[in-house]
Formats: sequence, C-alpha cells, structure tokens
Amino acid sequence: QTKVESLQREMRQLTGTMTTADKAANLLKNSMGQIAAGNVIADGIGYLINKVKELGLGFITTIADAEKLRRALNAIYKDSNLTAQQMEFLRSTAVGAGVAVGDLSAPFIKFAAATKSANIPLAETNALFAAVTRASGTLGLSGEQVGGMLEALSQMASKGVVSMEELRQQLGDRLPGALSLVAKG
Repeated sequence: QTKVESLQREMRQLTGTMTTADKAANLLKNSMGQIAAGNVIADGIGYLINKVKELGLGFITTIADAEKLRRALNAIYKDSNLTAQQMEFLRSTAVGAGVAVGDLSAPFIKFAAATKSANIPLAETNALFAAVTRASGTLGLSGEQVGGMLEALSQMASKGVVSMEELRQQLGDRLPGALSLVAKG
C-alpha cells in the first residue's frame, strides 16, 4: 500500500505541475495574442499616419502648384480678374475632359503666353485649348500627351506661321485625326 500511496502522491504532484504548466502556457498564449494584436494595431496606426502625411504633402503641393499657375497667368495677362477666369476655365475644361488639371497647368501657361504674344484673341485661344483637351479626353490620352499637343501648338503660335510639315510633325503624331480636322477647318 505504501507503494500505491506513494504513486498516488506522485500522480497528484504531477497533475498539479501539469495544471500549473497548462496555466502558464495559456497565459503565454494570451500574452502572445495580445502582443500580436498590439502589433497589428500599431501597424494600422503607422499606415494611417503615413497616409495622412501623404495627403498633407499632396495638399501643400496642390496649393503651391495653384499659386505658381496664378503667378504665371498674372504675368501673362496682367489682370487678376482675367487670371481668375482663366484658372477657372482651365479647371472646368480639364475636369470636363477627364484630364488632370495638374498635368495641364504648365502646358497651359506656355500655350497662353505663346498665343498672347502672337496676338491670338483669348476666345480663340480658349476654344482651341478646349477642343484639344476634349479630343484628348475622348481618345483617352494621358495628361502628358495633352501637354505635348499644347506644347506643339504653343511652338507654332510663337512662330506666327504654321506650315503643313510642322503641323503634321508637331500635332499629327500626337493627336490621331488632327490633320483631317485641320483640313476640314
């Protein structure tokens, strides 16, 4: 009986030890789960902070670009009311054509300066800009491609004379069907 009692006592001790080890394992498992959850939360907060930074930087860049556009158009037109009208014209034309305003700002400035120095009336300048932008949007061209077309038109306007060869080289390669539209015009 002493052997049996001794074995029972050992069994109780082992059972107690196993229960303590099981409790410790559960505690460790719960702690690891809490750490993992904390890491997921920290990663999520870090991601949100980075997105807020990106949005803030984008906002500041947009404001700086708008100010650059305003200053350039003021230098061209020398009239703050006309500058405001032209900025709104650029925005509404770009949005209507589905082209990013930011992609058109620099080419629009060059185009406006070239047509102004060539004494092309503002109404014709705006009509041409709107037509090119709408055609580009319809064809699904990128803002960079639209900018290239406006650059070509700016170069032609600054020379004051448009040759067929230059029209074909400058605009024909950038806007499919441009030559047939010019011929009809």
